[in-house]
Amino acid sequence: MRNPVIYAIIKNVLVLMILISMCLFYTRLVWPGEGSITGIITNEQNEPLASVNISVEGTHWGTATDEAGNFTIENMSAGTYSLMVSHIGYESVNINNIVIADRENTNLQITLKEIAIRFREIIVTPGNFAISRDELSSQQDIRKEHIKTLPGTLNDINRVFQIMPGIGFTDDFNAQFQVRGGKINENLIIMDGVEIFDPYHMKEIGGAVGVMNMDLIENVTVMTGGFSAKYGDKLSSVVEIENRQAQPRYFAGKVAAGGTGLDCVLEGAHHKFNWITSFRKSLLKEAAELINPTDYTFSPSFYDVQAKLVYQANFANTLTANFLYSRDNSYLEKWRQDEDIHSNYGNGYYGIVWQCAMKKSLISKFRHHRKLN
Repeated sequence: MRNPVIYAIIKNVLVLMILISMCLFYTRLVWPGEGSITGIITNEQNEPLASVNISVEGTHWGTATDEAGNFTIENMSAGTYSLMVSHIGYESVNINNIVIADRENTNLQITLKEIAIRFREIIVTPGNFAISRDELSSQQDIRKEHIKTLPGTLNDINRVFQIMPGIGFTDDFNAQFQVRGGKINENLIIMDGVEIFDPYHMKEIGGAVGVMNMDLIENVTVMTGGFSAKYGDKLSSVVEIENRQAQPRYFAGKVAAGGTGLDCVLEGAHHKFNWITSFRKSLLKEAAELINPTDYTFSPSFYDVQAKLVYQANFANTLTANFLYSRDNSYLEKWRQDEDIHSNYGNGYYGIVWQCAMKKSLISKFRHHRKLN
């Protein structure tokens, strides 16, 4: 006689096994199995390539080769896929129609072809210290932003030269400079294409003050040897000073006065014209007379005027005119001299430069300059 309890247990177990079999069969139909891809990547010389990127298109699967060039992508659903293989310096490869079967591994051997990488043009521009040009000289370029930060220059461009490497001076009273043991008269000073001789006030005591206003200077280039023959027979150094222009559509002025002098700068621009001018006058004579109105041993009096005019005729043609004039009228009792000094002299220059840009790479310049006295 059948036991009803045992019969019920057996029946329930059989039903459960049937249900589990049906679920497994349904899962296999809906969710395919998993497989993997392995392989090795080499170059045309059959050398393994490391760090090659392999990605399966349209999925998140991917990997990279190891030091031996091997790679593995596991747990891939069965199906058909495309691989993208890329590496810097090699041509990328697409491999299509790779079949992944359930619980099977697909092995690949891939060869990459080496290619040259092309970069876009790279342009390098100079900063405050400009890059040396095609000259075999020891060259230093300083822009106005850096000039203003230099200490101990007393607002005199000639004293800026004195703190540069390879340049020396006699003492603190002297603004003149010399290079590597050369003489003072072996230095060539050029301002916007105009050669300047002895650009100093109070030359009887060594040229204590320069005649060029630092407020007008844009850029200074100092060459202390090995410069080209176009600069003539100067042996020690070449100093090229480029004066700035006024800002377009701009008018401004500056007036400064102190115990030693008066400084005035005016600049402006209108249509095709651009101009800037300065006037400086020493007040040392007036200060000396004020301190001792009846008996004074030092009475330096000097001034200088400087101007620059730029006319932009058109895109290709530019006319630039420069003017510089200085005047000294001083008295000094015996000091470093055998007799008293009475000086009364002037120094003037003008220069005209016409620049024509025929092409971007072809620019011609015509210069005319002269010393006035």
